[in-house]
Amino acid sequence: MSDVPQYLLLSLPSTNRVYAEAATRLSVAELSVLNRAVLNSRLWDIGTTAISGVDYLSFAAEELDDRDVRLLSNLSSAYALYAVVDGDLLRPMTVRRLDRFDDDLLTIQKYAGKTNEQFTKLLLNVTLWSSRFGAQMRDRRLLVTDPLCGRGTTLNQARTYGYDASGIDIDTKDF
Repeated sequence: MSDVPQYLLLSLPSTNRVYAEAATRLSVAELSVLNRAVLNSRLWDIGTTAISGVDYLSFAAEELDDRDVRLLSNLSSAYALYAVVDGDLLRPMTVRRLDRFDDDLLTIQKYAGKTNEQFTKLLLNVTLWSSRFGAQMRDRRLLVTDPLCGRGTTLNQARTYGYDASGIDIDTKDF
């Protein structure tokens, strides 16, 4: 048994079959970007593990401080976060999302061609964390501009985070 703390992240279920099939791999990639760009590579052994038939995103870290937990809480697939205790017990950790609005802002709109909300959040997160403002995700009111906004899934995600958002689109039927 390792003395290094292990953590598990339970993913949100996805109603989109196509996205659900790729969600685990995308979550590993998203966490890897957060780790490299913002957490100074303090996580390792990022991967997946199954417990009783349920897949979890897994990783190791010396210790997670409050800032780390707040950042991890905003992973696009984050539903619950656990510390592994004594090898097989899971201790729930409080997930502290940045969201200022309920996810109804994103999920209530349904129309053909709508971008998956979790995938949109993942793309916004990866873009933000790869910018020079990634570490300030929780502390700074940012401006998100979407040059191909369609009906605004990305803009609504930005608003959910409490950011300012603007967008344009050439297709006027989307407005």
